[in-house]
Amino acid sequence: MDDTTQPSRPGKAFSSRCLGKLIWHISYKTVRRVVVDYPTESPLFYRDGNGFGDWGHHELTDAGSGFLRHEILFSRGTVLMFEFTDVEVSYVERAKGPAQRT
Repeated sequence: MDDTTQPSRPGKAFSSRCLGKLIWHISYKTVRRVVVDYPTESPLFYRDGNGFGDWGHHELTDAGSGFLRHEILFSRGTVLMFEFTDVEVSYVERAKGPAQRT
């Protein structure tokens, strides 16, 4: 991860994940650092419009000084990392569209 990234001002950050019929919302509070790490200037599996790809896996660890660290790895190799003191997690049901069947 790029350790030269400047820490963000303490504040809030937001992330969401779609899983099955639910969309999970993660709201981080008192954020001291956010990093978006692309694996390379020209990722192997990236095409315009694809974004980060699917949420692969994630880890929650102790970042020291009362902060937690949440790292999220996506299918295209991108890593999102948040350092924060508090978090709220909620979900909503995903709206049914023409491509989604139950």
